[in-house]
Amino acid sequence: MEIRNFKIMSLFSSSGASYLGVDFDLHSVKIVELKNEKGRPRLINYGYY
Repeated sequence: MEIRNFKIMSLFSSSGASYLGVDFDLHSVKIVELKNEKGRPRLINYGYY
C-alpha cells in the first residue's frame, strides 16, 4: 500500500504539535496533517489511497 503525497517522517518532527485526521470509507483512505497556526488550522500534509 502506497500513500501518495504523504511524508510519514513529518509526523515525528519536533517543530510543534500537529494533528492527524484519517477518513476511512469503502473505497479509499484519506489522511491529513494539520497544525494550529495563529488560531487557525493549517494543512501541512495530505495523502490518499
